[in-house]
Amino acid sequence: MQEYPPPSTVWIDGRLTDGRSAAVPALDHSLLTGFGVFETLAVRAARPIAPSRHLARLQSSAATLGIAPPPEQSIQDAIRAVLDSFPLPDARLRITLTAGDSEGIPFLVSAPPRLIVAASRLPARRDTAILATAPWQKHADGALVGIKSTSYGDHVRCVRHARQLGADEALILNTNGHICEGGSSNIWWVRDRVVHTPPVKSGCLPGITRGLVLEICRRDGLHIRETEAHPATLLAADEVFLTSSLRDVQGVSQIDTSNLPPAPGEITTLLLNSLTDWLDADPDP
Repeated sequence: MQEYPPPSTVWIDGRLTDGRSAAVPALDHSLLTGFGVFETLAVRAARPIAPSRHLARLQSSAATLGIAPPPEQSIQDAIRAVLDSFPLPDARLRITLTAGDSEGIPFLVSAPPRLIVAASRLPARRDTAILATAPWQKHADGALVGIKSTSYGDHVRCVRHARQLGADEALILNTNGHICEGGSSNIWWVRDRVVHTPPVKSGCLPGITRGLVLEICRRDGLHIRETEAHPATLLAADEVFLTSSLRDVQGVSQIDTSNLPPAPGEITTLLLNSLTDWLDADPDP
């Protein structure tokens, strides 16, 4: 299972501190109501991976919630300060933008937003994962669909449930009973050399790595379909895999008690190699 250690270098309220000393005020909206947005990205060889795409999504999510983000250059300066102070060349970087401090009126944004940038050790990437189906569903028309919100308790609960069953990641369905996403990943499957993934209208987050893999499929002539499907489809697939900024492209070997074909499969490996080559050549595509 992937483990995420606490951050060891943090930028908050315009200054650097260590992860144990960093503190968020008790009246911060993100603490009180989960009203904030965030991005998590990998840093390899001291180079953030796909930062422009992550910052664009952060800006979009913030705008949707009515949170005014600081200038992008301020965020980039904070990222650089954190990475310059972090002792390792590889890192897990989380950028959080909260709605700032409340003045005692719940749900009312009444202060400048708060920027937090935290670096921690990058977890080792594994070739395969085991999924467990979550007993809770995601509403495809929910108010936070498409937003990477700090109101993340439903996903945390799904992943905890999966791990209690000995799995690595949750398989989350939507209220229509269709495949939606993982707890912190997008889900894909391959059948007869056609690559499938749920459409955004399923309620899944349009992941950054999801977007990159879609581009690779189109560039390399792989047949790709955004497909609404029931979970039984995964059990009949030739390959199942996950994508995320920390997992990259990761094969799935088992769902609940059902074993899948040997993973990672041919197309999963092809996509992982293509993604790795692309990001090695251009870490900010």
